[in-house]
Amino acid sequence: HGQGIAAALMTAMEDQARALNLPEVRVEVRLSLPGNVAFFRRLGFQTVSEQPHPRGPAYWTVILGKPVTE
Repeated sequence: HGQGIAAALMTAMEDQARALNLPEVRVEVRLSLPGNVAFFRRLGFQTVSEQPHPRGPAYWTVILGKPVTE
């Protein structure tokens, strides 16, 4: 387990999105990195879509979103 730096950065991003009155934040993660996908899911992100990565059809990404409005 890490030091919580990534989670703190994501919290700061969510706070900034709220300050800008944005309804949600989104991240794009390669499906070949399941630990990264799991990290964002633990933070409350849900799948918005899956799509091929620009490098080609051998790679896929998942778009994850999280509402930030209260």
